[in-house]
Amino acid sequence: MGALSKRYAETVVVEAPEGTLEAFSWRGKRYVVRQVLCRWREAGGWWEPSGDVAQPWARGDAREIWRIDAQPETNGLPPGTYELSRDLRAGTWHLFRVWD
Repeated sequence: MGALSKRYAETVVVEAPEGTLEAFSWRGKRYVVRQVLCRWREAGGWWEPSGDVAQPWARGDAREIWRIDAQPETNGLPPGTYELSRDLRAGTWHLFRVWD
């Protein structure tokens, strides 16, 4: 059986000095990033004509997703796979998905 995931839309506080994702806080707990597994950008409305074809994320709904391996700092829980979403226009971060 494959991995399962649960989607969230909860705000997280991200520690990313100089663009390097190091940790995030969610529901009062801090998670230390062990590894960035992958990242990609998604843009809504990409099918609509625009003068800025090279950067579709610069208009409308656009986000960057980071899939990471992270370890909760307390409570002895094992590391897990998390996806964090950054709104490319507003700069806000959300927990997008947690993989089981």
